[in-house]
Amino acid sequence: MGKTGGTYRGKVGVQGAFFPASCYLLLAVLILLGAATYKRNFVFENERTFWEDVVARGPANSRGHTNLGNVYLSSDRVDEGVAEFEKALALNPRDEVAHNNLGYVYYTQGRMDKAVREYRAAIGIYPGYAEAHSNLGAAYKAMGRPEEAVAEYIEALNLKPGSVGARLNLGNAYRGMGFPEEAAEEYREALKIDPAQADIRLNLGNAYREMGRVDEAAAEYMAALRLKPDSAEFHSNLGIAYDDLGRTDDAVREYREANKAQPRLRACP
Repeated sequence: MGKTGGTYRGKVGVQGAFFPASCYLLLAVLILLGAATYKRNFVFENERTFWEDVVARGPANSRGHTNLGNVYLSSDRVDEGVAEFEKALALNPRDEVAHNNLGYVYYTQGRMDKAVREYRAAIGIYPGYAEAHSNLGAAYKAMGRPEEAVAEYIEALNLKPGSVGARLNLGNAYRGMGFPEEAAEEYREALKIDPAQADIRLNLGNAYREMGRVDEAAAEYMAALRLKPDSAEFHSNLGIAYDDLGRTDDAVREYREANKAQPRLRACP
């Protein structure tokens, strides 16, 4: 799943503004029914009509309801998605995917206690559920429980070392705790997996700046801009780095570029 949740904040082009990249929530992907149960060899308008047909033909199919809920969420039809997850859990209380995805909804709504309850339920059913561990870490971080967040991110990475989202979340947690060196190490590991992800470059730049390594921070912001040239967030942070380096003209140029971009800035809670 790689969906994100958070709040918008900050002004672009204001010296001192420092924009972190978003946290990563992991929404379980659609799980297709077995071919022997239901062959997907018909022509459907889209995934929504497919899964609506599945649950109409088999209303007791819990995974069908879970997958339909996923489709509704992807279309911002949140209430309908929640209703499908609740139907799935009424049919099968041990549907770990429905628990995880219902927790995702609660997280995005700021209902952290309920999100934690659902993530824990998913992990209780399937302790090896890396995505649920990472999501539980995000909820703990939002609740101001960073040590527990770190423990969950580490467990997610033990289970799934290639998870870029969990690696980035762990780095963000370390930064929030005042450990930029440890954060930078996690970001560098994430870049080995996905060198083309601009948010990782941004966060690595932020960690370098916090460590006083401003030249390296500027280099990462520039690398991020090569991947996402219209990002106001990236231009603004590069402008801040140039200010730190005494490169005033370059800083002004970047702040102007940031103002042109009319951003929607998103940050981890």
